[in-house]
Amino acid sequence: MPSDHHRGSFSTFVGETLEKVTVRFSKRIAPYIREACWHSSQKITQQRDGGILFEVEVSEPKEVGWWVLQWGAEAEVLKPESLRRELQETAKRLLTLYGEMKYGGDKTQG
Repeated sequence: MPSDHHRGSFSTFVGETLEKVTVRFSKRIAPYIREACWHSSQKITQQRDGGILFEVEVSEPKEVGWWVLQWGAEAEVLKPESLRRELQETAKRLLTLYGEMKYGGDKTQG
């Protein structure tokens, strides 16, 4: 159980105010999200297509964003818009890194 100091923290970062984060998980990943308590404020809503909406109130939404990235394209941050934009920028940087097959700076043929 988190201390009062860490109550709004998703993982590590602590802040004064809470912000709601909403993530949509695909049907394929939904069972993994449902099986654990990721945060004391979490709310999970079943969707018609088998996916779920996952909502939490946290003091640092970036932490939720970092967690969402591990689920790849099976997860989409819907709110807040600022976190959504930040993950879009991360995706662009990842595409730059991984868009072309590189090894040691040399392009490989494939």
